Amino acid sequence: MRVTIDDIADMGVVAEGGLSGAPASFEALEAPLDSLRGRRFYGTLPYGEYHACVAIRSGGDPSALGLRPAGP
Repeated sequence: MRVTIDDIADMGVVAEGGLSGAPASFEALEAPLDSLRGRRFYGTLPYGEYHACVAIRSGGDPSALGLRPAGP
């Protein structure tokens, strides 16, 4: 099933090993966050590369958390 949503400013990590690396990528994504409460998490598969992502909160700085910034 393909789901399309509005653009979301997010940050995240790329999973090593594609979909099989998804659990480890979410662990790496969650580790530097101060809290998971109220956050919106996503898994995306652009160009065959799995990404674990979380929406950036106001004032959030992905690089300060060691995460990659994403779109938009």
